[in-house]
Amino acid sequence: MNPFLSIVFSFRNEEEVLPELIKRCRAVLSKEKEKGVISGWELIFVNDASTGHSEEVLKGLAKGHDDIRIITMVRNQEANFV
Repeated sequence: MNPFLSIVFSFRNEEEVLPELIKRCRAVLSKEKEKGVISGWELIFVNDASTGHSEEVLKGLAKGHDDIRIITMVRNQEANFV
């Protein structure tokens, strides 16, 4: 069985570059899946105290796809998983 790939990114006020990053990742990972190198993937984004609109951008880019996960870190070292 081919491996399932999880890629973890930390983000903080990256709303301008996130669409291109995700577009490129999906393009490369899709080709690897087609070749049978991987069985699938997920892109995990960890919110590192972002004060911009990065989380909203990510949620928009996640619509219609099941490959994006968002983890928002909060003050007491707890995490909110989306």
